Amino acid sequence: AKKDYLTDYNVDKNGTLFKIKNNNYSFKFLLPEATFLSIAATFELANFLGKPTDKSFSMFELPPGRSSIFRGIKGITILDSCYNANLSSATEIVNMFNKINVDKKWVVIGDMLEQGKHEEEEHEKLAKIIIEAKYDKVFLLGPQVSKYTYPVFESANVEAEKFLSPKDLLERLKEEISGGETILFKGA
Repeated sequence: AKKDYLTDYNVDKNGTLFKIKNNNYSFKFLLPEATFLSIAATFELANFLGKPTDKSFSMFELPPGRSSIFRGIKGITILDSCYNANLSSATEIVNMFNKINVDKKWVVIGDMLEQGKHEEEEHEKLAKIIIEAKYDKVFLLGPQVSKYTYPVFESANVEAEKFLSPKDLLERLKEEISGGETILFKGA
């Protein structure tokens, strides 16, 4: 159970700290709280097998597009979580982003691909999750978020901008960035 393992979780724009069974584990990546399950399982399995573990996770690296942090123009921070998106992964990343305390919080959401017959419903649910987060700016990129997610923003009278072209979105971001924004990119 979570309470038996995770005693603290902190995430900020520089990385993540988990306190699991009174041991601190720091990562230079932004990791959702649910990641503690993988860390705890790693130690349980190693213990069961009688194998040593590297508690510093010194060799831990994430592939591109998975919770990577970049510094951008005008002092912005970019959180790149663009690899693969479904409602579950998008919700975890949005929940993580909600815990980060920064002044200007923006989100760029791309289509969730391969949702099959649930495509419309999943994109509408994602809109509601993002609306609840109350980000300073919301940008949507792709045909599915334009078709299914954007109308939920409109009906809730919440401002969002939609784009079909990455180039057009990039131009708009360049126009809007004043400095110091933290921008989450989540999509597929």
